[in-house]
Amino acid sequence: MITRSRRFFRPVVAALLALAGAVAASAQYEAQTGAYNTLYRGTVPNSPSNTPPILPTQPQFAGVSVTGASIGAVSTSATLTARYPAQIYRSDGGTGAPTGVALIQLRATLGVAFVTGAPRYLFGEVITPPTTDAASAPLASDANFWRVQPVRPGETFTHLEGPQDAAPPVAADSIPSFYYSPHAEKTFASQSGRVTITWVSRLPVASGADTRLRYRYREETFGVSSSAAKPPRTIFWTERSFNGPVVSVPIGNVEAVNAIYNNAVPAVVAEEYKAAGVSTDADPAASLPAEKRTVWFEKIAATGQLRAYNREGRILVEYLGKLKPGSSTDYTYLGADILDVVRVAPTVNATVDLGERITPRDQQARLLPLDGFSEWLASPVNSLSPDGTTFYGTRGRPDGTLEYYAERENTNPDRVSFYWLEKRDAALASGAATIPVTLYWPAAKNAYFIRWPDSIDAYAHNTLAATGLTTTSGVQFPGGRLPQIVFQDDGRQTEGTLEAATQRFLVNINSGGDGYNRTLLKFTSGGEVWYVRLYSQAEGRPGFLEADGAAALNLTATVGERINPPSSLYATAGFIVRESGFSDTYDPSAYIDPQGVGVEEAANGAIIPVNALPGKSTLKVWWYQKVTPPSAAFAPFYVPSKVARYAVSWPAAPREIVLASNVGSDALSPSEVAGRLYFQNNRNAIGFNPNEEHALMLNGRVYALRDDLNDTSASAAAYTSQPFALLRYTSPADGRPAMTAFKILRENATYRFDYPITAGTIVQAPLPLPLLPLPLDAQGNSRNNEVAGGVPDSGHQGPALYNKFTFNDRKGYTWVYRGPHADASPSFLMRFYYTMREGFWIPGVSQPAVGTILPYLRPIPRPGFAGNPVTGAPLTLTYRPVWPA
Repeated sequence: MITRSRRFFRPVVAALLALAGAVAASAQYEAQTGAYNTLYRGTVPNSPSNTPPILPTQPQFAGVSVTGASIGAVSTSATLTARYPAQIYRSDGGTGAPTGVALIQLRATLGVAFVTGAPRYLFGEVITPPTTDAASAPLASDANFWRVQPVRPGETFTHLEGPQDAAPPVAADSIPSFYYSPHAEKTFASQSGRVTITWVSRLPVASGADTRLRYRYREETFGVSSSAAKPPRTIFWTERSFNGPVVSVPIGNVEAVNAIYNNAVPAVVAEEYKAAGVSTDADPAASLPAEKRTVWFEKIAATGQLRAYNREGRILVEYLGKLKPGSSTDYTYLGADILDVVRVAPTVNATVDLGERITPRDQQARLLPLDGFSEWLASPVNSLSPDGTTFYGTRGRPDGTLEYYAERENTNPDRVSFYWLEKRDAALASGAATIPVTLYWPAAKNAYFIRWPDSIDAYAHNTLAATGLTTTSGVQFPGGRLPQIVFQDDGRQTEGTLEAATQRFLVNINSGGDGYNRTLLKFTSGGEVWYVRLYSQAEGRPGFLEADGAAALNLTATVGERINPPSSLYATAGFIVRESGFSDTYDPSAYIDPQGVGVEEAANGAIIPVNALPGKSTLKVWWYQKVTPPSAAFAPFYVPSKVARYAVSWPAAPREIVLASNVGSDALSPSEVAGRLYFQNNRNAIGFNPNEEHALMLNGRVYALRDDLNDTSASAAAYTSQPFALLRYTSPADGRPAMTAFKILRENATYRFDYPITAGTIVQAPLPLPLLPLPLDAQGNSRNNEVAGGVPDSGHQGPALYNKFTFNDRKGYTWVYRGPHADASPSFLMRFYYTMREGFWIPGVSQPAVGTILPYLRPIPRPGFAGNPVTGAPLTLTYRPVWPA
């Protein structure tokens, strides 16, 4: 019946009704028997020319079948004619013109059988004897009436009473369509379709009115479905040009696998399968003996193998254990499986990235198992590249099976193909015990493209200088666990090498000319394996991209502050790239080179800029990314995967040292007190920032003596630094180097070089001058002195010496010996000096000897300075004397 296709229901019904009415009308549609996928439109006299055609049916439509119909009353009533005009059919009398009486069909019934008979058993089910005796009486009181084994072809029985049968109940030439297992003592449905079984009573008995003791027979015919009673297993042809994997059966509990043949899969065929294209004229002497078996089990050493060839179909197999006690033919029955014998497996192409495990895929190339529970065993078909190198590597698992990993690029999937065997635990029973037997049945076949991944996230990124890696800059592998280079993307496989002496991975990017290299590294430890795809590229090559898909970072940094990694993705330690045009003004005592000692050790240091030279104020840093292993069996390693450029500038709001304040840096933290001042007076050395501030630490504070010697001109050759003092110390938070930058100011709104002073006291110079030795000349006189230029005190009548306010004692200290003589507020000026110390630096001249007397500050503006910084006149400081209160 074709009602599954809704669009055809009404036209076909109309056609069938017209035919059933037995009137001479041309059918609108023709219904034909057979397996067709299209209904055909016939000719209808006077039908409109634009009658639409019937389109092909959907795929689920199987065909058209013949059916019958019963017709209801036929009437010529004018009333019904008016009520049902659309149902009127007229006979044409064979003339083609509608004439005659109007006929109205009131009702019709039609139907078709969907199935011809319901099957009693599924393929592989146990067939049970009848539940009634030979006279159809129930067998509730005698369940053993029938023998469990049906009558065998040609088997005869000797009755106790009455004449014997003239012929066996089942002809000797009959082929059973079922299987009786003497091992299980059960009958199995081993062939689908119509099955006839003749049962025989276990003993000669009376039956109904027949009181003679005779064997009783009962013939049953029923249907066996082709559907399996349990999930079937699949086996592909294993012989000759077919490469299906044999199914291995552990020998021990299972001694044999017995194939139960049927009409679809006989034990042997008349002629071995001949593949298309195979010559039939081969030399018999050079040919292998013909293999005519279909499904068979054989033992090779201690392993049983199940093989298939020549026929496709469904077959039952039973698992047999030891011989039954006292029997030489019957074995202990363990269980049974249903096999689907298939010539070849459909091959599904899939793509796997280098370094990834080769895994099974379904028909849509999706990863199996989709249910998340099945286990799979790989059975490779072929594996060699044209040069004889395998495309994959293996890892042995504790259970003795192998895992396969893609190790070599492959653009032809036919070169790398696998059968995938699904683990099926067979619950085989022996008596009351269950015997665990694990079998792997082939379920899928995949062929693989092996390629480098497209996503940059799939690689560990290794940044190179333009000339490649050297023996001091190559990737280090801690613990002496060197990987194996299994594949590279250059044709010669020579760009990347492992340098034996230093145990570093080096890349010669100049050999390929493209500026990059992809290498597959393989680490092994015990039974574990770890693959790393390493993407090495020269920093400046066109199209350079990093691990995050972006180009190099352009950031800012501040003198005296650590440069930290750009994100948590990167290790604490970075590598400072020293190239022409980039800054090398960082604290070398704080920096630890990760290429020398390793990233983890270098994380104890810090990158701290100490200067910002014009035209050379950008620091370039390579940041390392940790390549984390899958387990503790391997050690992580680091690769420089992020390039960052830092424009260094001076602090915008630093701590300050105001020279006029007499407090220096003010109180420092204990860790800062334990630190030391940073300076580098050699312009050609790393970290150049000279101590032209003549800064020093005294009594747990930082002081400075100058701010006038800093050359802040735009010339990099002359520039020294901004007036800052840098204090280097160890951070108590993480034990790593840290730094505090103090800006040097002469005065601010709070502190001026203008001090009140009391008559009769020593003139107090700004700190730290009172803490330093007096600047004595060769005669032992102090160079500190009062100079003219203050506000005079004109009201005195004393001697000429009263024109001054101070005198120097014999030790060189300066005293204020008087106050003002009038109500005015006079002032006097002082100039101070100090002696040259180790570490002080003066630009532009040869460095004076330690102990040389130098002026304290000079009124010379930056960026440059004039005159001799050693002999020039110092800045004058104002003091306003008062009498003691």
